[in-house]
Amino acid sequence: MGANILAIGMVSALGLDWETCCAASRCGISRAAKLDHYKIQAGDPYAVELVVGHQVDLLTRGFEGRGRLLQLLAGALRDLRRAITPRRGDVGSLPFYLSLPAPHRTLTNIEITLDEELREEMRAKRAEIPAVQGLEAIEALLSQAADLAQWPYPVQLAAVSQSGHTATIDILDQCLKDMASGRISHAIVGAVDSLLDDQTLAWLGNTMRLKHAALATGLVPGEAAVFFVLSAGQSEPKCLAAIERLAFDQEDYSLESGKSPRGKGLSNVLRKIAGAADWPGTDSPWMLSDHNGEAYRANDWGWALQRLIASNPRFGEIQSWFPAITFGDTGGASTAVGVACAAAAWKRAYAPSPRCCISASSDGGRCAALLVAKPPFGEAQYYG
Repeated sequence: MGANILAIGMVSALGLDWETCCAASRCGISRAAKLDHYKIQAGDPYAVELVVGHQVDLLTRGFEGRGRLLQLLAGALRDLRRAITPRRGDVGSLPFYLSLPAPHRTLTNIEITLDEELREEMRAKRAEIPAVQGLEAIEALLSQAADLAQWPYPVQLAAVSQSGHTATIDILDQCLKDMASGRISHAIVGAVDSLLDDQTLAWLGNTMRLKHAALATGLVPGEAAVFFVLSAGQSEPKCLAAIERLAFDQEDYSLESGKSPRGKGLSNVLRKIAGAADWPGTDSPWMLSDHNGEAYRANDWGWALQRLIASNPRFGEIQSWFPAITFGDTGGASTAVGVACAAAAWKRAYAPSPRCCISASSDGGRCAALLVAKPPFGEAQYYG
């Protein structure tokens, strides 16, 4: 069952609304800058340097952990409030489906940490921290964000996903299943993540994933929040984009496994999309990837492309967009950022194809893909 995206709210380092964020990204603008709150030792034992990241300065400067997420959620809700036009009924009666970073993620991939004492400390902490956060705490976070955003409706949290880069597609899957069962006809799906708090930056640095002068193939951290208003059913004349298909698979040679990637899981999930939706068909193959510049991600992407081209030569013509170049690695929000970029490309008529496949791979090996399509014509105007 598909769904239609009727409205989008977004904040990122490139702006505090969806249109500005995507227009700036389209122009190749990057606001990556040195983070004055975090330093790293890079090569020279007697010198330290500031890490570069894509920070939402006007919202998150000075905040850590939960506070950063709260500010990002409030900013995206504020933009969504502007994007919808209440007329009748109650937008707040729509359930929220939310993607959040896992509370234990900074304790994963610890085996490659060079400091044995630090490894033991991380193992002990991992045994104490639950893999997922309780729904009550997350609902409180969302309610606080709604208060900050002056969201004029009640907040009802329906489901949460905390599965890393694939979290947005996982929570979309849950939402679409509830729509297919007839439980709901409309919903608000959101994603938020930040790799810029001190604890996360320390984890990325300790596991040799953070880009700096001595590690050119690391990732540049970012942060973002995105909300969509979804309606059930086939593509409507006035919507921003239509969700056609979701697919999932597993990569055995994951980042956390420490093994060299083979691209099998990623290529399998894209073939599932291609087989189920006749994609690319006559369309120009267009993809948005969560590839973030890491050597592991580059190898996984390269092997996956080789496998895809071997199965269908049309994939040799693929046009690939990498939002992390302008937004930074936005973690579990990266797929939502990709959907927002595709919808903006159709709205402003610079998209290379009427359909776009957005892929995501989690550190644990879960792979997912989402196929979205251009609306028939017009632009959405959502009335609650």
